[in-house]
Amino acid sequence: MGFHLHRNGESTPYELSVLREMARRGDLAQDEYIYDDSKSEWIGAAQVPEMNGAWNIGEDERTVAMELPADFLAQLDEQRKADAAVPALAPAPEPMRPVEPMRPVEPMRPVEPMRPVEPMRPVAQERPLPPAGGGYRGQTGAVVSPIVAVLLIMFTCGIYGLIWNLKRISEINTFLGEQRLTWWWMLLPILNIVLIWNMIQALPDVGRRAGLQPQDRTTLLLITLLCFPMAFYYIYQDDLNQAWQAAGAR
Repeated sequence: MGFHLHRNGESTPYELSVLREMARRGDLAQDEYIYDDSKSEWIGAAQVPEMNGAWNIGEDERTVAMELPADFLAQLDEQRKADAAVPALAPAPEPMRPVEPMRPVEPMRPVEPMRPVEPMRPVAQERPLPPAGGGYRGQTGAVVSPIVAVLLIMFTCGIYGLIWNLKRISEINTFLGEQRLTWWWMLLPILNIVLIWNMIQALPDVGRRAGLQPQDRTTLLLITLLCFPMAFYYIYQDDLNQAWQAAGAR
């Protein structure tokens, strides 16, 4: 059983004993996200059953008093006796200052009524991504040769291109765990352009969720889509293959 702690946009694996020690020291808040491998989801630290009682100090933890050396205590006693033998001198009285005349009290201004305070809106916490090495719920896409995909699109006069788009849309939605791409937009004008743009924008998110640091290829993909469509399919499939392999696809 393993746990991952999400901090500063990164997830780091921790043992249960380390997390409990961090909670006892006050280094771990109860509302921080922890990824439980047994449940395959992110939950608050206080909701992990194994962390129950981690923020309470145990009865066996006591503060140990430090014992002072005997010779040091003897020096303190001698110093106190010497101080007691010297009579304390009374401080000289300070000269009295003249009393300033009282200023007339200004009339109080009427207090304006307080405006009602608007309630604060709860801040929506960004849900952290699952740890690298696996997609959402452990599902990844299929690794397809970019050259084979391009040749099939060319030989089938674009028919395989529709099949390719349907498969990539399904894989990306499953891997990201949300319905980001809608397949039937391919059939409608204008919406099909929006669908292609959403596919380009989803590609870096897939790479980051797989644990990579993808480069922004938006401009390159748009240019190849307009001028060399086959090159667009090649680059897009090659980037997806890298993400699937990083996420553990075979």
